Amino acid sequence: MDTFDIHGFIILLFCLIDECTGELEQHFNAKLHPSEVVTLALLKRMSGKAYRRFLVWLRTTTLFPKLPDYTRLCRLFHQYEPVIEVFSKQLVQGQA
Repeated sequence: MDTFDIHGFIILLFCLIDECTGELEQHFNAKLHPSEVVTLALLKRMSGKAYRRFLVWLRTTTLFPKLPDYTRLCRLFHQYEPVIEVFSKQLVQGQA
């Protein structure tokens, strides 16, 4: 019986997003690339968990070792909201 590989899914999602968002500028002080921010936001939406609970879960995966604190991550999600919305709509359309 096959098991769902969450790490593989997250890596695949990140690679797809990174291919499309490679031209987005990263702030010189940023710990996360914009494609990482978009990936995290989409994972948050798919998980349906509250922000803090999602962040706790995310830290257990060790896939994003440079995670910012809770408030900074929320601000980053807000900053990249237009890009996140585009990907979110594409994912929903792909399911239809």
